[in-house]
Amino acid sequence: MNIAGLVLAGGKSSRYGSQKLFADHQGLPLVMRSFIALEQAGIDDVYAVTNSALAPAFTNIGVPVICDTTPYEGPLIALQHAMEKGSALGHEWFQVLAGDLPYVHSAMIKQLVNQARSTPGADIVLPISGTRAQPLHALYHRRCLRYFPELGQEEKRMRALYQIATAKHVSFSEDEPAFTNINFQSDWKE
Repeated sequence: MNIAGLVLAGGKSSRYGSQKLFADHQGLPLVMRSFIALEQAGIDDVYAVTNSALAPAFTNIGVPVICDTTPYEGPLIALQHAMEKGSALGHEWFQVLAGDLPYVHSAMIKQLVNQARSTPGADIVLPISGTRAQPLHALYHRRCLRYFPELGQEEKRMRALYQIATAKHVSFSEDEPAFTNINFQSDWKE
């Protein structure tokens, strides 16, 4: 399987009050947790999917960048753009992670990759934590690109993609820490 890691890291962090991606978490910028988890899962080609304003920060730490041409339009548009670029580079699968995941780990990613291997017809391997879908942790096949014209440019919800694609659901505990994300500074206390 040819898998690329895509760390979605182009948001404004408006709820956080400053750019949370570079907030210190255990001696590293928060966003590094996602890069490390992907690398520990054996994914060699990992990219930051970001905007032109943040791109230099990733370039400075040695992470290849896919610059979103329509920044701040949400993760669905960013995913489409990154998958188009990655498919042109020969990637078949795309493991997506958000950039604000302090407890993400490689075991979760490896479980999704194993499910993709055993379910070759799936377009998406979608983790479900309790009853909640986790599309910003999912594994997407490049076949998903065929669904974007049907969704249209106005669609912003990740749910719209996994509702029309063939999705293999993978169950995780409701309290799995890998799905914890940081939106507000107060989230660190929880």
